[in-house]
Order: sequence, then C-alpha cells, then structure tokens
Amino acid sequence: MTHEIFSNIDIFNKLKLDYKMIAVFRNPYHILYSWHQKKLVKKFGKKNFTLSFKKKGKNIPWYVYGYEKNYKKLNDLNKAAFIIYKLINDSLKKYSKVKNKKIFLFIKYENFVENPFKDLEKICKFLKTSYGKKTYLKVKQSGLPLKINKKKSDYKEIFLKRRLSKNLYNKFKILEKKYNNNLYGLK
Repeated sequence: MTHEIFSNIDIFNKLKLDYKMIAVFRNPYHILYSWHQKKLVKKFGKKNFTLSFKKKGKNIPWYVYGYEKNYKKLNDLNKAAFIIYKLINDSLKKYSKVKNKKIFLFIKYENFVENPFKDLEKICKFLKTSYGKKTYLKVKQSGLPLKINKKKSDYKEIFLKRRLSKNLYNKFKILEKKYNNNLYGLK
C-alpha cells in the first residue's frame, strides 16, 4: 500500500512486472481540505516521507519538479491544490496510455466508507480471493460503514472556494464534476 503510486504507473509498465493495482480515489475537495488541515505542504522534506529536493534552501516535493518557479509563488493551500491537481491529471494521462486496463480496479473512497462490504466483494473478485471473519470484524471495529455528511462536504467546498485562487478553484470544480459523474472516466 502506498500513496500517489498511480501517478507512476508508466514506471511499473516499463519494469514489466506482473501486478494488479487497486487505486482508491477520493473527492478532490476532501483531499485538499485534509491536506490543508494536516498542514502537509509545510511538512515536505521534514515530517513527511515524500521525496523532496532542495531548491534555494526550500524543500520542494518531487511532484512539482519542473514547475518550481510557479509553485514557490503560491500560498500553502494553493500549493497543495496545485500538487493534487497535477497528481490526478498526471495519473489520468498515464493511465490513458496503459494497454492492459484489466489489471486495475478503481474504488471511490466515499463508496467504500458508506458500503465497505460491497467494495470488499469487488476487491476479492478482482484478486480472486475472499475475505474472512477477521476482515469483517476489522471493518466493523473501524467504525464502518459511515454516512458521508453532505453538510461537511458542502462546507469544505465553500471553505476552499473562499481561499483558493480563482484559477485553481475552477480547475477543482471541473475535477470534482468528473469525479462525481464517472470517477474521471475510469469506470
């Protein structure tokens, strides 16, 4: 399990590995809001295991290599938005070039937390396995299923709309629409 690996599927394919990948996507507003709350941008290269490089004394995450000049001009929230937007778009572009799409299973985070056993069945079918009593108990112990709070979701969008640059907010609005309509066209 790892984060942001889907944006590197081209490397997996060059290695000619025999693998299957389960990619979990989350509403882009929720990702951004979470990153903002956790102050992840401030932690790059310090309390964060993201590969970073130093440029003029500043830690810059690998995701923005080649875009450092634009990135440095942004405030922390806009930096996070820039990274998330870039990661999602890079992932989708690279996936569009993949020949064997049968090795991927896409899960929406919100669907999983609301109906974990439905998605667990999909995962088991994909991996040709089954889950047992321990998995069932772990899911229940973790407090699932949950109901996604629509008011909280709306609050996050309003919060971000008020603080993001107009350009990045508009890009996120489009991303969220594509996410909600058909998981970026992946399903």
